[in-house]
Amino acid sequence: MTADDHSTSPRAPARQSAGASALAESAVSILSRRQSITQRGARQFILDHLTRAVLSRGDFHADDMLDELRGHRLSVDAVIDVYVPAVARRLGEMWQDDVADFASVTVGSLRLQTLLSLASAESLDFASDIHRSTTVLVVIPLGEQHSLGAFVLAAQLRRLGARIDVSFCEMPEDLVSRVLCDPPDGIMFTASCRATLETVSRIVLDISKVLATPPLFAIGGGLGETASVAKEITGVDVVTSAARDAMTLVSARTASDER
Repeated sequence: MTADDHSTSPRAPARQSAGASALAESAVSILSRRQSITQRGARQFILDHLTRAVLSRGDFHADDMLDELRGHRLSVDAVIDVYVPAVARRLGEMWQDDVADFASVTVGSLRLQTLLSLASAESLDFASDIHRSTTVLVVIPLGEQHSLGAFVLAAQLRRLGARIDVSFCEMPEDLVSRVLCDPPDGIMFTASCRATLETVSRIVLDISKVLATPPLFAIGGGLGETASVAKEITGVDVVTSAARDAMTLVSARTASDER
């Protein structure tokens, strides 16, 4: 055995040990990232994967994606309540930060809406009967560009058992005529800027004039103002983006009107 053999042999196991340790640390790091939870309850690697999928230049199949999400042990409720809204927020941030262009964000939002519709249809099989007689009109006002949140809300309300109609960018007078012909128990608006708040204010005033017993009015979304300011501008009864809270208030108003 040469002198060089004696000098290198003892260090070989150390190098192997160091390599194994680095590999283990890398594996632990990857697993840790895969299991990390965002503040809103989403698993980070699933959130990243769904974001890449909806922004992909290739084909997007919502049914395959829903199956894939189930493979990660996600319920359709989690898809509706957590992952679709989380990715939608991320797309908005990417557009604002110039990380993604408007066309990419638009396509991504449409893909999310397709996924949402599919998940919502499945969730209806398990809808609660608690609010079955409650009717709610979800309104995306004319000129409002942020619509995905309203469709998420509609899906959540349907899962709670309410009967839902959606008004998408109707002329205010047409919306008032619709409500006059078939008054709902509640009307929920989505808004992301002050201009929309002023539009909602006019609609709320016009509906209140034509109905002896107006529905409960609620508003949610980005708003562009604090809740108190948004409520003062629009004249709605409540500012909330929580479907269950809104349903509770609508049901309470309906029960009060019936007494």
